[in-house]
Amino acid sequence: MPRTNLSFIRRYLKITIAGSALAIGLLLAGPGSAALACPYGGLTPSRMTAEQAEVSVTCLVNKARHHNGARRLTSDPLLQSAAKSHSAAMDSDNFFSHDGDGTPLDRVRSTGYLAGASSWMVGEDLHWGVGRQATPKATVAHWLASPRHRSAMLVRGFRNIGVGVAMGSPLGGSGVNSAIYTADFGLRR
Repeated sequence: MPRTNLSFIRRYLKITIAGSALAIGLLLAGPGSAALACPYGGLTPSRMTAEQAEVSVTCLVNKARHHNGARRLTSDPLLQSAAKSHSAAMDSDNFFSHDGDGTPLDRVRSTGYLAGASSWMVGEDLHWGVGRQATPKATVAHWLASPRHRSAMLVRGFRNIGVGVAMGSPLGGSGVNSAIYTADFGLRR
C-alpha cells in the first residue's frame, strides 16, 4: 500500500474516532445548557410580566423536582386560578399569609379542582420580594432553602401546579419592582 494511502487512512481513523467520541459526549451530556435554562428566571419584576414569572417559576420548580427525584408537575388552570387570585388579594388587601382570604384548601376547592375527587392533596408556597429577591430564581431558591416550603414543593405525590404572580407588594403603595408569588400544588383522584 502506498504511503499516502496509509497516512490518509490513519488521518481518517483519527478524525472518525475523535468525531465519534465528541458525538457520544454530546449525546451523554444531553441538550445544551441554554435548552435547559428556564426563561425569565433572572429577571426582576420591572423587566417581566406576571405571566413570564409564572412560566419561569413552574419551570424552575420542575427542575428542582427532577433534581430531587420527583416527577414533573403539569400546569393546571384551576390551581393557577387559585394561586393568581391569592397573590392578587395579598397585593390589593395588603397582607402576606396563607389564610388572609380563606385557607389554601378553601381557594383550591372554590375553583372546582377537587370536584368529583375521591382522594386529594393540596399544598401551597408563598414568596414576596423586591428587586433581585423577587426574581423567579430567587423565589424558588428561597423555597428550597426553607424546610417547610421545600417539603411542600417536593412532595412526590403531587401531580399538578398552578403559579400566580402579582406585580406589587403586600405592604401597600406602588410596589415598584416587587412581586408576590403563590404556588399551589395538587393531586386529585
